Amino acid sequence: MIEPVAYASAEAATVTIPAAAKPGDIVVIFAFNDGSVTNPTIPTGWTNITNTLDGTTCSASVGWKVFATGDTSGTWTSATGLMCIVLRSADILAPIMTNATSTGTTNTVTFAALTNANLRGARGYHIFAFLAHRSTDTNINAAPPTGMANVHSLLGATQDMAVHQATSDSEWASTNASITGTASGWISMVLAIRPARLNVRNYHGISSGDNGVAGVISVTEKIR
Repeated sequence: MIEPVAYASAEAATVTIPAAAKPGDIVVIFAFNDGSVTNPTIPTGWTNITNTLDGTTCSASVGWKVFATGDTSGTWTSATGLMCIVLRSADILAPIMTNATSTGTTNTVTFAALTNANLRGARGYHIFAFLAHRSTDTNINAAPPTGMANVHSLLGATQDMAVHQATSDSEWASTNASITGTASGWISMVLAIRPARLNVRNYHGISSGDNGVAGVISVTEKIR
């Protein structure tokens, strides 16, 4: 089962990865550029989820990596704000199952549906939603969509940002949330994280004779 370990944020192109992160954890960073469609640069060592997400006079890039001791966020050039989540027991080979994005300029914020077939029949995955807004007078931390709860937010000097988490692992239908404050450009991403896969090894052995009794065949099989 995936365990959300810690969150962090900063109005900068770098962010301090929480001290709670341990080797093997998955770190996801959402980088927002308030005021430009120049997407933040994903640093070397991070795997790209998207670096082409553009809204109205704003943009975002999102990436992930498997944490190792001493890792930093690196510099997400052009970012004005970063949101970081640390996850334990996520799949270290392919943690990102699917994502859906939305953009707009009104006080109705959309969290797009996850319709990718990768979700069907899956169990134990976690759904998170990132939201970044160009205005600084919103209540995005207090206005998650129905079916999600706010787990971290940054109400900053140049932008407002939030991370929400779904309250179940069912497929996510497109859901709107109404926020207060000045209507301006915003970007949202709904993201499904895959849990660690079971390490299954099958082996069997066949031997003749049981405690020295000829003509008896024993079969040993173990699954773990």
